[in-house]
Amino acid sequence: MHKITLFIFLSILIFQPVFAQKTINEGVVKMEISDISSNDPQTASALEMMKGSIFEIYFTEKENLTLVNMMGGLMEMKIHVNDADNVMNMYMDMMGQKYLVESKANESITAEQKEAASKMKIEYDKNDTKEIAGYKCYKMKITSP
Repeated sequence: MHKITLFIFLSILIFQPVFAQKTINEGVVKMEISDISSNDPQTASALEMMKGSIFEIYFTEKENLTLVNMMGGLMEMKIHVNDADNVMNMYMDMMGQKYLVESKANESITAEQKEAASKMKIEYDKNDTKEIAGYKCYKMKITSP
């Protein structure tokens, strides 16, 4: 479960700036995991619980807030990053157990996590489009080995 949480957090940090074809300085991105799979049967059963997870990312030029609701509310995370102060606070509520992790934003990703992120495969399906807030958007699929 810790690896899944770490993967989601890493994905949020890496892909947060990638929103559209032009620069957007503030806004909200909402997404849901609708399909997730693995070739490993043990991992696949754990990933099945991730279906239906909801992510909300609120951002401005100087800070962002990510809200994550997983497993039907059994696990919730709030991640606040203040770029000006280089501060990242992660609040977690996992089945009633509450945690606060405070760190420097630039120290929160390890070399191992950066390597794992570099191996992710991103596929764009430009035939599957949708207009969102006046922007033509297309489907993106992320695959992690």
